[in-house]
Amino acid sequence: MKKKLSLALCLLLLCGCAPWQLVKNPRQWKHSGFEATLPGEWMKFNGPMLFLTKDGELLQNINIYKYKIDKKDALPLSKKTFTDAMLPQEISELVLNEMSLDENKLKLSVIENSPVDIGGKSGFKLVYMYNTKDSLKIKSILYGLKKDKFIYMIQYLAADQYYFDKDFKVFNDFIDSLKIT
Repeated sequence: MKKKLSLALCLLLLCGCAPWQLVKNPRQWKHSGFEATLPGEWMKFNGPMLFLTKDGELLQNINIYKYKIDKKDALPLSKKTFTDAMLPQEISELVLNEMSLDENKLKLSVIENSPVDIGGKSGFKLVYMYNTKDSLKIKSILYGLKKDKFIYMIQYLAADQYYFDKDFKVFNDFIDSLKIT
């Protein structure tokens, strides 16, 4: 009886800790002063920040990640550090420099690099494309902003053929719903 109870408890714990969760219907998400509406029928990875995908993380994803300001070598390829005194466009230039050093981003081309307002905060918007080593063309929109002691990046990344256009509106709706406190 004790073995069965232990086995049932282990299964319950493992099921409760699944790394991916289906977002069945659009719902609110809150984390670290960010609030947004998650798209329905997308999968959410249960991690430290936000990572969503509909058809697979390599085909399209929406994610939020962060870098600590003044952390030495925060950008591992360029060994650069974000500072609190940096303006949004200076941050975008560091990000672009880091991407240009990434050997997994072939034929990197920048389509747009502009200042924007994101949820009431000054930031930047990068639109860029690159090829993977397998010749898959990727297109991405990356918003960046400074909040507290971190640089936050909000990204939509998708295979250019079919997937980028297919879920572009979903990402725009996500950005439109974004609130930053």
